[in-house]
Amino acid sequence: MAETEKRKENSVLFSLRELQKIEEERVEAEVVAEREEEEAKIRAQMEAERKAREAEDAKRRAEEDAERQRQDAVNRQQREEQMRLQEAETRARVEAQAALEQQRLAEELEIRRVEASKKRPTTLIAVAATLVLLVGVLIFWVVQKNEEADAKAEKAREAKALADKKSKEAKQEADRRRAAEEANKKMQKQLADLQTEMNAAQDALGKADSDAARKQARARLNNLKKRYQKIQAWKREKKKREKFKLNDDCKNNPLCGK
Repeated sequence: MAETEKRKENSVLFSLRELQKIEEERVEAEVVAEREEEEAKIRAQMEAERKAREAEDAKRRAEEDAERQRQDAVNRQQREEQMRLQEAETRARVEAQAALEQQRLAEELEIRRVEASKKRPTTLIAVAATLVLLVGVLIFWVVQKNEEADAKAEKAREAKALADKKSKEAKQEADRRRAAEEANKKMQKQLADLQTEMNAAQDALGKADSDAARKQARARLNNLKKRYQKIQAWKREKKKREKFKLNDDCKNNPLCGK
């Protein structure tokens, strides 16, 4: 009888200990869940702040690009106006000089005509032939000057097109470099955040006082480590690709990389 009572008492005590253990594990799980929820809130807040900063940076860059494009358009229009003005001035000078020369020849022709009318007809014919020759030379000179002006204008347009092309390429290269720098900063930020989370997870694993809490903390730590290692591997691969990437000049140089 006493033995039966003792077994019953031991059974009750065992059940109580099991219930107490279950309750402790439940409380610990709730504490871990609350801590993870708080950490999730902090991460969400940090992510929201990061997105807000990125949106502000993107807005600022868009405004700067728009202002740069507007200024480039204004400068391009000013250069075109300046070239047109110079071309018009050149043509005007050539035409004015040609008109003055033509007027001078006409006056000289008139003078010689009057003089020749007093002499033999052969003299008049010689004067006329000379004037015709001079007029031909004058026309040739005017045509040549116009061609030179056109050639200068064409060279100016080609130089402008080349300058615009170089400016566009420089802008594209600057945009590419800025995008690469931003991507690198973002990756470094992710690595730093993951390191912080891994430290917190390691602390949680060390403070866990039940199997369930330790299991949950260890699983979280392993997941964070995998994410960290994945980003590190991608970073090394990206650095490797950039190291062996050849630019156009290097491609045309047989000694490049040797």
